[in-house]
Amino acid sequence: MSISHLSNQKVLEWLGERFRATRLSQNITMVDLAEKAGITERTLYNLENGT
Repeated sequence: MSISHLSNQKVLEWLGERFRATRLSQNITMVDLAEKAGITERTLYNLENGT
């Protein structure tokens, strides 16, 4: 998918969808990933939702 024509918000949403899909395909919970990444669950939630 070419993202060059998308707005910044749409790019963030697209990336968040990819993050979530990858996490779920690996059967990793938000809690586990946030802990491993050294970020809060809220930050991960925001990343996955493009906010």
